[in-house]
Amino acid sequence: MDVNQTKFHLLYGPDDWGRCHADGSEQPLAELWRAHQDPALEWDEATRTLRLTRTVPLFRRAKRTPPLERASRRGADQDRYGNWYFIDEAETGVRFLPYAARRSQPFWQVDDLSASCAPEDTGAFAPKHQPSQRPGLLRGLAVTTRHYLVVGDVHQHGLWIFDLHGGGAPLLLRWPAEVDFAPWDMVATPDGGVLILDRDHLSYWVLDADFRLMAQVEDANESPFQPTEAGARRNVEPVAAMPEGYVLAAGASAAPASPVSIEPGPDGTVFILDTVPSRPYSIIYEYSGASQLAAYSLEDAVRVTDPELGEGGTRLFSVAAHDFVHFRGVLGAGGMAASSPGAAAIAGPSVFYLAERDGNQVMAFALDRSQGQLVDLREYLPLRRWEGKALAGAGERLFYDFSDRWVPLQALVECQYMGRAVLTTPIAFASPSSSMDSGQPGCVWHRLMLDARIPPGTTVTVRARAADEPDLLAQGGWLQQPSPYRRSAGAELPYYDPWAGELQALEGTGTWELLFQEVRGRYLQLELTLVGTGRSTPALRAARAWFPRFSYLEQYLPAIYREEPGPASFLERWLANFEGFYTNLEDAIEAAATLFDPRTAPPDTLDWLGCWLGVVLDPLWDEARRRFFIRHADRLYRQRGTVPGVLTAVRLYVDTQVDESLFDPACLARGRVRLVEHFRTRDIGGLVYGDPTAGDEPGLRPVTYADVVDAAHRFSVLVPHDLGDEQ
Repeated sequence: MDVNQTKFHLLYGPDDWGRCHADGSEQPLAELWRAHQDPALEWDEATRTLRLTRTVPLFRRAKRTPPLERASRRGADQDRYGNWYFIDEAETGVRFLPYAARRSQPFWQVDDLSASCAPEDTGAFAPKHQPSQRPGLLRGLAVTTRHYLVVGDVHQHGLWIFDLHGGGAPLLLRWPAEVDFAPWDMVATPDGGVLILDRDHLSYWVLDADFRLMAQVEDANESPFQPTEAGARRNVEPVAAMPEGYVLAAGASAAPASPVSIEPGPDGTVFILDTVPSRPYSIIYEYSGASQLAAYSLEDAVRVTDPELGEGGTRLFSVAAHDFVHFRGVLGAGGMAASSPGAAAIAGPSVFYLAERDGNQVMAFALDRSQGQLVDLREYLPLRRWEGKALAGAGERLFYDFSDRWVPLQALVECQYMGRAVLTTPIAFASPSSSMDSGQPGCVWHRLMLDARIPPGTTVTVRARAADEPDLLAQGGWLQQPSPYRRSAGAELPYYDPWAGELQALEGTGTWELLFQEVRGRYLQLELTLVGTGRSTPALRAARAWFPRFSYLEQYLPAIYREEPGPASFLERWLANFEGFYTNLEDAIEAAATLFDPRTAPPDTLDWLGCWLGVVLDPLWDEARRRFFIRHADRLYRQRGTVPGVLTAVRLYVDTQVDESLFDPACLARGRVRLVEHFRTRDIGGLVYGDPTAGDEPGLRPVTYADVVDAAHRFSVLVPHDLGDEQ
């Protein structure tokens, strides 16, 4: 409320904006966001604004290329030291790319094993070595968390296991000839084990950290010889069982028809990527053992900006993936971050990065189990000349092959947005907060203030309607309002900066204002139309609808000026310019007490407020530390020269956070700062009083007069060793 008793209705934050409707939808925005229905408006948590929905630019090469061949896949993985291992083009050896190197080198060949097994030629008669008629066919590679390199071999019907720490020749872990086993893809698990996908036989295998098979086997048979005592333990005989993998069975959805990649999931689950060449989209299946838990389709999964549709043209895009990587939670600073507003509400999401089979780009999704669907993270992740060997995750980064090297996948900051959206405020009157109700029949609505960023080329247009009865509001016609203009003096609220601490240099950032025209009635409804350029978007942080109008025409001029409706209307709107100017000055004068309270003073006035105390605040201090010092300046000055005062003064600089505990006597010696008074250590040493730099041994010793003189009026302050240069 201002000095003229004018009040306002406020829209601020995702809850308020979420009650509004977009593009004529009957469901409010909050419900559409929860259901990931991809409305034209989204809430951006990073900037705390409502904006046009961001879309993914569809990367297209100048020359169309055919989809990647499934046979181009090669197992690849990185060890803990940054070295890369991958299967060569002939699928008969493993290549090695050292950390920071640009060219790979041979690591091991299947032929190396044959050469090492050939008998030495001594001239004596000996059996001639017969070379293998079926050279190895290597498929699938992984480096375990225990630093073992595991490589699948189809012809040898098993796995080659290399000890990367101990070195030496590899060990062949062979499957029985009666068991169907043809490794295709392989990935290490967090517990040191390995997952193996057998796409030929539509199954997968799980090995633990000791390369033991994890599978379900039948119970052992009971022995014919059993104890006669009641309750005694029964004798059983183990059953010889062949190793069995988990068959990719059907569940609520059909079974995978063409699995191409495998990834570990949370709590021992497994994700299988199924890409049928004739199907335009992939499906991710989730399994626990042989049981199918869920299936997540990638049909029409991403809204993309397609260059073929022209500037701002969007469409739904189906993802057919060549490979994928699964992460539990959002990647760290070294990788990409899930910035989608839909994914922000998912706690600890499973995040999938899927490389399109055209080799152009990677799409990112978060798994929302509550809705049973994948949520597009809207990251722009183009690929440069990807050859399709593998998309590999290492630590908190993603890598793909480029020529003979492995390069990190980078998210490009090239934002694309929907072109237009229409937002309407709710007209439900179940609660006062759900509608704009002035409580006054015939109320003249005054002004609309928008804390917004409206870059050049974008617009926000406003229409409004009002009525005294709720039923009549929806039947009334919309009245076009003037275009908002940006206030040069900032927000109309005294000493309030809606963009404090943010980059205000961006053009079009501020508080935008319009004067309502002919909007009369108890209830108000607004329609905001946001129009972007495709590469930029308006962003709304808050909206304030002020009511009722304080009219200078009615308050200060004779009635004769209100007799003619036409001139009176013009005169009222003209005088509103002066009313807005003087009301701002009067509000600032009335709220002047805000400037003298360190809790409410604007950040740019804290130095001025400190001058009242005769102090100059340290420029390295953050805002919270400055407010704390001014608020407790009297107490700090009273403690000057005392042990608590010295400790508090030093902790104001070196503590990460400052609060009222600085003045608690129980917390005096519990901080990261110690004060050692020398007169206490003159006869017993400094170690007893917390000085780790003292080289003396604790214990009583004779004290001389020189010791007393040297120790008097002296103390040492010990500060943490991990302080930065400025601290």
